[in-house]
Amino acid sequence: MIVLQLIVFLLGLGLTLATLSSAIRQTVLPGRKSVRLSRTLFHTTFLLFRLVIVRIQSEAVSSALAAFYAPMSVMLLPITWVILLLVGFSMMY
Repeated sequence: MIVLQLIVFLLGLGLTLATLSSAIRQTVLPGRKSVRLSRTLFHTTFLLFRLVIVRIQSEAVSSALAAFYAPMSVMLLPITWVILLLVGFSMMY
């Protein structure tokens, strides 16, 4: 039982450190960098938006929805960080 608790604690610690590293590299450090968590979130959001946009017949509505993709992705990034930090700290607790 203690081994399982130790494994879950270490997984939570790894998730927390990876999330904090991603947030710091994305927001604080200067320069163009490629952060895996951000890339994954943007790619997933793009796939979801494209899935919806392809099904829309109106060109005006689909272009308006496509313009909504970038702000939505940027606003989802801090929310994703907070959720991952909550999960990581919960696993450590």
